[in-house]
Amino acid sequence: MGHPKANLLHPTASTTAGYLVGGIVVAIAAGSAIDALVTRYWFFGGRILAGVAALAIFFAAARLWGRRIAELTGGNRERAGRQSALFVAIPLIAAGGGLAPLEPVAVRIANGWDLPIHGAYLGLFVPATFIVAALGSFGLGRGLRDNRLGLRLASLAAPAAAVAFLFVASLMYALGWRIGEPGAGRRATMLVVSAISVTGAALAAGWALGRNFEKNHRLEQST
Repeated sequence: MGHPKANLLHPTASTTAGYLVGGIVVAIAAGSAIDALVTRYWFFGGRILAGVAALAIFFAAARLWGRRIAELTGGNRERAGRQSALFVAIPLIAAGGGLAPLEPVAVRIANGWDLPIHGAYLGLFVPATFIVAALGSFGLGRGLRDNRLGLRLASLAAPAAAVAFLFVASLMYALGWRIGEPGAGRRATMLVVSAISVTGAALAAGWALGRNFEKNHRLEQST
């Protein structure tokens, strides 16, 4: 892998948040628009088209993210783009699909233990954030160089992303954005909390990646 440019902390953080969170937003918006326009005339076809469009958009965003990180670090752009798309998009989509049926179970457990619904939300989304960040970072490292780099990036980015998600979502709870409480639906609380928390997680993961690249750069310069 080539020599990273100096001061990668901010570029990798903003690049990760911009491409991946931006990709999620655009994918959801496009899928929702297609769903609203087509399903009234062709229900099943509209749902399929909406899903395919959202999937294609996020795959493209993940690929562009990998290519951009490769530009910053001197890695192979095409390989990094392919591996990032594979290891980011598929786990994220799988996590999204898997969380839906688990949500009622988590809510029942929270009610049984007299815990806030927000606690059940954190119990699902924080581990999911860790897994998606770990797999995505592994794919990036695999694309940039090899599995060893992928494992190192995953060990740094995944904890950073999970802790950031937990911190931001908990802070929003303290500020009154509480999922499952009266009035939460009117303010789209879950959507707002998720969007801001995911952005924080992406920034933290990107920062962790940048720290790794900068450390490697200093080591290479000293040898």
